[in-house]
Amino acid sequence: MSQTQLADESAVSAQSVARGASSIIAGLAVLGAAGYAFLTITAKMVTPAEYATLASLYLLIVVFGAGVFNSVELEISRLVSRGIAQGRPTGTAVRQLRLIAAGMLAGLLLLLAAIANPLSDRVFDGNHWLVLGLAAACVGYAVISLPRGTFAGRGQLRRYAATIGGEGLGRLLPCVVLVVAGVHLASAYGIGIGVGLLLAAVACLPWVRLGPVGEHVPWRGLLLAVGWLAASNLLSLGLANLGPVMVKALLSDDPGRAGVFAFAFVLARIPQFLFTSAQTVLLPVLSRAAATGDHRLLRQGVRQAAYLVSGLGVLGVLGTAALGGFVLRMIFGDAHGIGALDLALLALSAVFGMGMAVLQSALLALARHRAVTAAYAVGMVSFLACFLLPMEPVAAGLTAQLVSAVATVAFMYAVLRRAAAD
Repeated sequence: MSQTQLADESAVSAQSVARGASSIIAGLAVLGAAGYAFLTITAKMVTPAEYATLASLYLLIVVFGAGVFNSVELEISRLVSRGIAQGRPTGTAVRQLRLIAAGMLAGLLLLLAAIANPLSDRVFDGNHWLVLGLAAACVGYAVISLPRGTFAGRGQLRRYAATIGGEGLGRLLPCVVLVVAGVHLASAYGIGIGVGLLLAAVACLPWVRLGPVGEHVPWRGLLLAVGWLAASNLLSLGLANLGPVMVKALLSDDPGRAGVFAFAFVLARIPQFLFTSAQTVLLPVLSRAAATGDHRLLRQGVRQAAYLVSGLGVLGVLGTAALGGFVLRMIFGDAHGIGALDLALLALSAVFGMGMAVLQSALLALARHRAVTAAYAVGMVSFLACFLLPMEPVAAGLTAQLVSAVATVAFMYAVLRRAAAD
């Protein structure tokens, strides 16, 4: 092949990546707008106490839904991209992971059934319909893990972006219908977001093509990989989302303030949200570098992602501190009780959260699944320890978010330096 042909192919590839990246940005914009619209609209449609329960549901959907099934998505993405790099079909492995996802879903639904009463009483103020909304959303995330992982692994970024935008529309449209109908029941909004996510996931399935059969992958290896990923995802998304849920449980006598803290928490994470899907897109690139033993390319990819995190982080901290208070006053009035320093600390913890995503992608590319789980376990221990300190709940929540994020990033960075040097 001539140098001219190689240059032409490289140019086409770069253009495809650029188009895919722009599609992902558009999909993230839809998903982000939908999420923030849901939280903003429901704040006006239900009481402050009910809003605190809906905000907790929104965050628990991320923990239990994405936290469990993002592991399947990432493993599919890793195996498919690795197979492409090595010229091997992976259809059988994807089918095996589909069965694993079905088993994980069955176990998760049984767990939710077992804890439905305490979860409803302690977090949802006795509203069992919100538990059903949570269960429906978990089914949706189980279904969508197959197309997302397949699209990401094959570099089909436009299709991957469409699943992101579809998820956003699935969250938003039921909420809009309920608002137009003048519904003020928290139960309706909770069921709506869960069923909407499920329908959006099912709509993506006709696009999936598993490809040639390929070799059978040992079940033990797949189960261990997904298990470690699921554990690390649950811990990581628990760190990222359980703060407001803990504050809600501890502020049972002041649910209105718990709801304001939950909204401020989500508001401060806008930059982290914009970076959410970068892990699935970044992982195939790093996996190909690891598969070919090109640690220089892997380090370069991590470095470039770190530059992006730094830029988003600076904008996020400054923007949240400057504008966050204004947004809170518009929605909750002057007596919301969350200051500019509180908002800046929440935004700073979100910056470290983006750093976690970058370092996790690099460690997964190097097949360091256990190290990732260990890092998040360290973070979770420090997170829970902060709630044992003699602080009022909101201060404990702020401290827990920042301390746990710093501890996790430090652990991951130390492991990656050793792994990349091998």
